[in-house]
Amino acid sequence: MDKLKNFIETNRADFDETYPSLPQGHEARFMRRLEEEKTVVMPQKGVRPKGLYLLYAVAMAASVALLLLLRLSTPNTTEATDSYLAEVQQIQTEMEELQFYYHMQMRTVREQMKELTERQPSPGVMAIWRESEQILADNHNFEQNELPQLPSESETLCALTQHYGNSLETLQFMLSKMEQMSETNERIN
Repeated sequence: MDKLKNFIETNRADFDETYPSLPQGHEARFMRRLEEEKTVVMPQKGVRPKGLYLLYAVAMAASVALLLLLRLSTPNTTEATDSYLAEVQQIQTEMEELQFYYHMQMRTVREQMKELTERQPSPGVMAIWRESEQILADNHNFEQNELPQLPSESETLCALTQHYGNSLETLQFMLSKMEQMSETNERIN
């Protein structure tokens, strides 16, 4: 900063020639106009006109009214959000109950199949037992990989019902075949 100031002072004559000074009396006119505007725009410190308070009060009332108007005119998003969350939670509960039901049904069929394999461990019965293990592995794969990628809750619920229904039906069919094999083996022996 000092270098700039020194430069300007040493080259003052060049600056005056390039940038001529303002006309005579300019500074006095400027100060007079500044004083005139100061009295109009800026009242004395500590004393405020009543009109200014009224202006503040009207502005505040208008902003409060605008906020209330906006608040009342917008739909209640919390109710919509709450109802959506309640619906999602209900669907989630239905899916969990559905899974629990089918798991219990398949477990019951598997226990019956296990009793038959322990009572009559023939090659055919054991082959069906191993295939039933594959169905359970497919169910686990379905739950872990395919179910989370379904786009909507309704599709998920439908796919869940269809998959578990087919698995349970297949296990029941396998159980009936195991029972037939077991009865045939008992007749032969």
